[in-house]
Amino acid sequence: MKTHGDSPLTSTGFSEAYKNEEIIKTASEANGILTKQLMEYLNVKKNPIAVKMAIINNISWDFNCKDNANVWYNYLALNQGYTSKNDFLKKGKDYELL
Repeated sequence: MKTHGDSPLTSTGFSEAYKNEEIIKTASEANGILTKQLMEYLNVKKNPIAVKMAIINNISWDFNCKDNANVWYNYLALNQGYTSKNDFLKKGKDYELL
């Protein structure tokens, strides 16, 4: 799933406001890669949406050798049982589709 876009979610550096959150410190050290630890945090419904958005903002949309959208989909397919990207888009939970 290739996605390209420029939005405030990735082009405005608001994750700085959350720099004291441990998970944002972890995201800062991930070099723009969506790691298993970050995905596990994103996949917990009760975690604050603002912090989840700050994670995404922090890892940014640098596409050079990164495929975070597919990594996220594959993680969800494995852990949530989505059978296809269409299945994911139709049945995905709000916090998974962020």
